Amino acid sequence: MLLCCSLFSYFHYGFSLYQIFQASREYYVILCYYFLVRLPLRQVSSILKILSCLTLCVSIIYIAQVLVVHAPLLPYENVDKIEVDETTGLIRLYNYPILLYFFLFVSFLYPSFYKQKAKYVRGVCLMALFCTLGRSGIASVVLLLIIGLLLSGRLTINLKTLCVICLFVLPFIGLVRDRFVSNGKTQSDFAFLFSGDLADMNMGDFTKEGATLTYRFAWVYERYVYLRQQNNGELLWGLGLISGNQPKALKMYDFKLGLTNKDTGYPHQLGTPDIAWGNILSRFGMIGIVFYIIFWGIIIRKMWKSRKEDPIVLCGMLYVMAYVMTSVAGSSISYTTFMAFPFLILSLIGTTQKTKYGES
Repeated sequence: MLLCCSLFSYFHYGFSLYQIFQASREYYVILCYYFLVRLPLRQVSSILKILSCLTLCVSIIYIAQVLVVHAPLLPYENVDKIEVDETTGLIRLYNYPILLYFFLFVSFLYPSFYKQKAKYVRGVCLMALFCTLGRSGIASVVLLLIIGLLLSGRLTINLKTLCVICLFVLPFIGLVRDRFVSNGKTQSDFAFLFSGDLADMNMGDFTKEGATLTYRFAWVYERYVYLRQQNNGELLWGLGLISGNQPKALKMYDFKLGLTNKDTGYPHQLGTPDIAWGNILSRFGMIGIVFYIIFWGIIIRKMWKSRKEDPIVLCGMLYVMAYVMTSVAGSSISYTTFMAFPFLILSLIGTTQKTKYGES
């Protein structure tokens, strides 16, 4: 797929080989699969323990910056555009650890990984999860955690903890209802979006309170409409492999929706951190969307088949499913760098727990 899109960008769009390589180089990270799945098991175990410690430390800092400092302590790109949640009064930051979901699942489904410290890890990870204030992320992780406990037979053991989680989740149910029902706002936004009247559309139409989800779909829809209006295979292969900062890209495209690029002063034309499927459509077209669906389906299926062999693999499956479920609210699964960790988990398939983790 990457080769075909590169050829399409070269022959159809006329991009130079340098421009194509600059935009596509990150996707070659997928080749790390052949190295990661062959790592020695002891090395994989060491990597998981190191990542666990790092995730726990970063989670504590993340909680501190939201609840105590009320300012970023970890690297944050848009310091001048920090959101404040009107319901809780807390700042909303997106620099939480990428493996937070995974090690939260591990603390419940494989507590012996942490030995006597499992309950403390659960507390930190749960607190960090709720500090994200992301309704889709919280709902998806809690739902998948319950499913994981059912699959592993640990639901009864963790019943008390689940009751505490439910107490945390209940307030968010009202927020979701208010977001979609209050004043019929979201319904009217969707009606405006799918009316096809994009001529006067701009960021101001979708940055009001409650319109975040609508904005994400609008970002994708604006580019889909453009691709559909072309007649030379653009809808199949996307907008081409070129950096959005390139002058040629700014001349070719004039999309009105997108976060402002600090370097150019214009909206990001070919990428967004808000929705994974928008990135995939822009770069690889409908062919890319089909490819990614099949790709992540294969990863989840492989882990599903081995879920009973190793709780870590089960946690890996739930981790991937969580990001797939929240792919309309984030862009992680569209980045090949995100694929590295699931590849690492795949290396554990077909081996025993005692071999991997040195248990007696």
